[in-house]
Amino acid sequence: MDPLLQLGIIFAFTFAGESLSRGLRLPIPGSIIAMVLTLLALLFGVVKERHLDTVGDYLLSHMTFFFIAPGVGLLAYTDLVSSIWLQLILVNLISFFLCYISASWTVVGVNLIIRRFRRG
Repeated sequence: MDPLLQLGIIFAFTFAGESLSRGLRLPIPGSIIAMVLTLLALLFGVVKERHLDTVGDYLLSHMTFFFIAPGVGLLAYTDLVSSIWLQLILVNLISFFLCYISASWTVVGVNLIIRRFRRG
């Protein structure tokens, strides 16, 4: 499938998630809603994996590029960061472990859902 069309599909899900989040004034970020919509579309066969694989792999392989601007932006606040560095490290460590645990449980849950869909 054409990579531009794949990117368009990804942007369509992103736009739909953002629109739902803002339009319904949900406390959930649009990006999260977009990921859930994408997952549901993949699970129910509306979108096939091959419709997203090329661009998805490309974006994942270049993910670090998307964090350069926020990282450089932190340099403007070195005085603030130096005064609270211990709290930042603590929050980052706790967040890391919570994300790791939630991602692990998500993988387990999605695997269970996939097995149930394949059985019938």
